[in-house]
This record gives sequence, structure tokens and C-alpha cells, in this order.
Amino acid sequence: AKALKDCGQHLKVLDLNGNKIGAMGGVALGDGLQHTPMLTELDLNNNAIDVKGMIGLVNGLRMSTLATLALFGNTIGDAGCQALVEVFPQLCALRTLHLALNDIGDFSALSIGSNPPQTQSHSTSLILC
Repeated sequence: AKALKDCGQHLKVLDLNGNKIGAMGGVALGDGLQHTPMLTELDLNNNAIDVKGMIGLVNGLRMSTLATLALFGNTIGDAGCQALVEVFPQLCALRTLHLALNDIGDFSALSIGSNPPQTQSHSTSLILC
């Protein structure tokens, strides 16, 4: 997160796939994402991010410019999914969201499907399974 605070101003793509950052990494990354105004792609696949990590991460996603958010293969569960749904109105640039293999139940999947991010003139791809 410190590196993002110091050098994140021009970062466009951040690929942390498979780094197992876990809950604490998700929280720290959420803090750092506030300093990445140009970030358009964030790959957090297979990182052992759980509910606590997702809630911390969501705080950094507010008003982000992300077009792609990949969270495949974590354990965010229903509570983490609901935290993400709550920030959808602020994710205007999001076009692709990968959430497969995250222990998300039917109710949360329906919540995402019925409340996709409010993109401006773009459709959103939601990958849930």
C-alpha cells in the first residue's frame, strides 16, 4: 500500500494474481487504491481475500476508474459481495467483473445481477460461475 501511495499516480494496470495477499493485504490495498486515480485494471484472482479483506478493499474502490476487476478464486462470500454491491453506483467505469469461485450464494448472485454498476453507455460483463 505504501508503494501505491508513493508511486500510484500513473499506474493503469495492477496484476497481483496468485500472491495470496489475504485479508490484511485486501485492507492495505484498499488504503493504497485511493492513490491510483488512473488505474483501469485490477487483477486479484486467487489471493485468499476473505470478507474482511473485501470490505477493506471496497473502501478503496469508491469513485475508482476501474474498467476491469478480477476477484476469481477468493473467499469473499455473501457479506463481501454485498459490500461490493453497495459501491456499484460509484463504479461508473466498470465493464468487467469476475467473481467466480468466491463462495457467493444465490441471493448475492441475484443481487449483483439485478444491480450492476451504473456504467455510462457501456454494458457490464458479470462472471459469477
